Amino acid sequence: MFLAAHALIALGMVIGAVLAVQAAARIGGPWHRQAIRGAAAIAATVTAGILCRLQPGVGSVWQDSTLRLWLWNMQGRCGQGRL
Repeated sequence: MFLAAHALIALGMVIGAVLAVQAAARIGGPWHRQAIRGAAAIAATVTAGILCRLQPGVGSVWQDSTLRLWLWNMQGRCGQGRL
């Protein structure tokens, strides 16, 4: 149940990123670049979450939490234009 909830949240993030990139494409300029960077950060986060769950031996709480915290930080930087 918990894993299914995470999968639905990840799916919602990916769909939201795609919609944001499409909307920003109409506006153009720096908005489009920022939307692509944000979508890339979301894709990296979702991929990291999937890999952490699928690979045996990677289920360490510290490894998991550190990776997710780093990726969350990168998402914030992309959204604020600091990358």
